[in-house]
Amino acid sequence: MQTYPVQQVTKQSISRASSTTQLTSTLPKATSVNRNLGKYKYLCDICKRAFADRRYLNDHMMKHRGELYVCQYSNCSKSFSSYRSMQLHTNTHTGLYPLQCQLCGQGFNLRRELESHMNQHEGKGFTCLKCSKILFTEKEFSKHQQKCYKS
Repeated sequence: MQTYPVQQVTKQSISRASSTTQLTSTLPKATSVNRNLGKYKYLCDICKRAFADRRYLNDHMMKHRGELYVCQYSNCSKSFSSYRSMQLHTNTHTGLYPLQCQLCGQGFNLRRELESHMNQHEGKGFTCLKCSKILFTEKEFSKHQQKCYKS
């Protein structure tokens, strides 16, 4: 499995990895363009998943090739199949987040994370009828329900 350290990953190295003859000789090229798919015009020739942007298709193709981006911070061995995911993870080490709660200052990578956090401040949530646990996103609540009602 090929890995790319955080400090060494650039757009150039991503392009180079995507076009290396050795890697692509066993896999179809990640260049399918299908105008009939609407905004999802880039199609993976292997699994037929569609993407709106070629960059996302290229990241996706790395999964098929078994390539990963690896976090280079000490005591962290996490790896990611997309450059964006690795960038977002790096924020946990640096403490620099693109979004911040105006009430308590906590940082977040994604808007949905901030919205969930704000639900906590505002006392909004979903209460499990079986165990009375309060969850702050529908996704968390749904997962909890499945586990809670299984037992």
